[in-house]
Parts: sequence; C-alpha cells; structure tokens
Amino acid sequence: MKNYKLIFALIVLSMTSCIGIYNRMSHLNEDELEWVTNCKPGDKAYFYSDRGNIETLKITELEIHNSRNPFYFYSIDHDPGNYRAKAFCKFNLNGKNTDLKGRISVSKDAKTDELGFHSFLGRMQSHYTARIISDDTADYDLTVDFRPQTFVINKKTITDCIVVNLQNSSNLATTDDVEEFVVSKHYGLIKYTKPDGEVFIRKIP
Repeated sequence: MKNYKLIFALIVLSMTSCIGIYNRMSHLNEDELEWVTNCKPGDKAYFYSDRGNIETLKITELEIHNSRNPFYFYSIDHDPGNYRAKAFCKFNLNGKNTDLKGRISVSKDAKTDELGFHSFLGRMQSHYTARIISDDTADYDLTVDFRPQTFVINKKTITDCIVVNLQNSSNLATTDDVEEFVVSKHYGLIKYTKPDGEVFIRKIP
C-alpha cells in the first residue's frame, strides 16, 4: 500500500512540476558573507548610551542560500530562470524602553553580479535596491547605494561600515524608533541613535 502511495505521489509531482536549469547563478564568497556570518544564533552584544543606559542585542536567526546546484523544481506556470544568492541574520534589541527587531541581509544579482544590501532596525530601513559599491563605480546613487565608511568606536578603528538613515532609506522608513544606525561588516550593528538624540554604542573588545 505504501508503494502505491509513493508511486501516485511521484506521478502527481511529475505532472505538476518539472526540473529546470538556472540560466544564471550568483554566488556569495566568504568575504561578502561576512556581513552576516560574523555572528551565530544566541550571540549577544551590549550597547551603552551617552546617558548611562544599557541595551542588549541577541541574534535570533541566520540563513544562507548560496547553492551551486544548477537544477531546480518549478511549477508549470512559474520558471524562476535565475538564482540569486542571499544570506541574512535577524536579531532582537531590548532595553528599558526598547523592544525592536532588526535584520541585516546581503544578496548578489545573477545578471550583474552586484552585491546588494538591505537592513532594518525597527521602522528605519535601507532602500530595497541598495548596493554596496566601490569608489570607482560611475552610477553611484547617493540616495540608495552605500559606500562603506570607517568609524572609531571606543578608540578602535572599524572599517567597512554602512550608515542607514532617511537619506538612503526606503519609502516606508520612519524615525519613530531610531534616527539612524550603523552596521559593520565585521561586527554587525555597532551604533544607533534614538529619536530623542540618545546615542548607543556597542561594547567591542
């Protein structure tokens, strides 16, 4: 009886879906993945404000979709065609008057091989089509794209940082939760500013 059920399931699967080969595939290398693999679920970080308050960040989820397998199943009415490599981490930020969720994600376009970046903290979020680009990129869009910057936190120089604020945010972003925040490739969230001007800085060893 079990064999009949298996055969029936395979017949249904073959009638409703097919195996395809991606036209193009992107792949994130280890250096690009570091934007999200600098942490693991359960990790914690502590932020100290200029007013003596302390808040805690906890990593809740880490996902990486970076396959090199060119084959995929698709339904008859949907053929994805291209594979976009992507990865993200999610976190919670909690304090006396804070309960926010955040996310940092990177992806690579299968056609252009450009590295995309998206992040949010509460209701402040970067533009969905933002790219991480170098100084020699001619079509740099100040209101969308990111050029990594350098910050000094507790006398420690941190390179490859991205600042998210209203200047480069999505249309849905607001400053209700934070005015801006800074993400480091090597550490994740390192700094954020509340609407009342209170600044929180991550404790970095």
